[in-house]
Amino acid sequence: MAAELDREITLATLFLGINRQDVVFLWPVKLPGPDGRHSEWHRSAAEAADVAMKHWVRVTSNMSLGAYEVFQAEANIPDPIWPAATASPISIGPSRSSVLLRRCPATS
Repeated sequence: MAAELDREITLATLFLGINRQDVVFLWPVKLPGPDGRHSEWHRSAAEAADVAMKHWVRVTSNMSLGAYEVFQAEANIPDPIWPAATASPISIGPSRSSVLLRRCPATS
């Protein structure tokens, strides 16, 4: 049973994000596989999340590059006001707008 589950489970770091419209979301960023390999999509997503924890960013997919591109905001955008912890639904995945991320406490 454990061998079958290995094919069904993906390890990821969960990042808690917020966009400019104050929509809070979880962004799962896949970790390297057991062989240590990381796709360019997953590597660039991890890099984007690292930058987004410090600055507002826009993350876009570049199909020719086979990875995400990260654009740091040039304007001086104030930090978001994070909502108090509630039982409200949280979206999965970043939206198409600028985001700011925080590593979820459960994963730190």
